[in-house]
Amino acid sequence: MLRFVAIVSIVLPIVFGFSPPEPYYVQVVRVHSGDQITLSTGWRVTYACIDAPDFAGNHCYAQDAAQYNYDLTMGQGVRVVETREGAHVYVGSTWINREMVARGYARVTEGPMSPERKALLRAERDAAQVREGAWGICWEDEHE
Repeated sequence: MLRFVAIVSIVLPIVFGFSPPEPYYVQVVRVHSGDQITLSTGWRVTYACIDAPDFAGNHCYAQDAAQYNYDLTMGQGVRVVETREGAHVYVGSTWINREMVARGYARVTEGPMSPERKALLRAERDAAQVREGAWGICWEDEHE
């Protein structure tokens, strides 16, 4: 069985053209919202597994979410790990996706369960319970 797993882990990336994402290190040059930034490469990335309030439609807490993301990331060197759902972004040891959720500036999106999504859901539940950020103002606690 172990031999099979070893062979599959080598062959699948070659045959199907995928492999675990490699992180890259860049600087944040613009913050668009609570879940989108532009990097020094010119790439605009959206955070994986989370959704912050949007400016379009004047969503409650959109400005607060964008400002908090700005405070955390603008001008900072970040580590970016791309996934099919977007990017996981880190400033030092701080996982920005989780920080946005834990402080009530973003919610977890629906999608396939992963260790990252599980961690984000725990942070969301905790933020909702103490009515952190938008949980006390804009959103209902569905975790009760």
